[in-house]
Amino acid sequence: MVSGTIICGFGLGSFIFSFVSTLLTNPNNLSANHEVGGLIYYDQEVASRVPAMIYKFAASWILLFSVSFCCLKPVQLSQSETDESCDEDIQLKELVKDKRFWHMYIMNFSSVFYGYLLIGSYKTFGSKYIDDDMYLTLVGSVGCIFGSLRFFWSMLLDFDYTYPQVYGVLVLL
Repeated sequence: MVSGTIICGFGLGSFIFSFVSTLLTNPNNLSANHEVGGLIYYDQEVASRVPAMIYKFAASWILLFSVSFCCLKPVQLSQSETDESCDEDIQLKELVKDKRFWHMYIMNFSSVFYGYLLIGSYKTFGSKYIDDDMYLTLVGSVGCIFGSLRFFWSMLLDFDYTYPQVYGVLVLL
């Protein structure tokens, strides 16, 4: 559940910051129209705003980190809780031999890899055919929202860790 919440926040953060970055760098919704070597770039007006956007984002992330850091508090464990902690540590050799590890690895790789591939290239590809930068931002942001729905997958895993019985597709792996 905690992992799912973090993933959800990651996706929703991308949703919010993509609109903010577009509004900071391209408030007039200019289209990319300078082609160099098969790639299309924005005008100097848009490109000159990028460093200021990065500084503003860095300042906002430092502020968010500071607030988060101030909200942390140490957890006090009773003696019985520390005695009942993990009986033995799992060694890396044992972990990579476990079928469940590879199920989770393939599942994570499949859900993350293609999303990052699209995030890095959708605007470059889309700007060749679509002149509306705000529309391209909207399309990418909606994709980020769908990526944050992985929160529900984590919730399902919390119900029963024997996921191959629940999710029949993974049994085939």
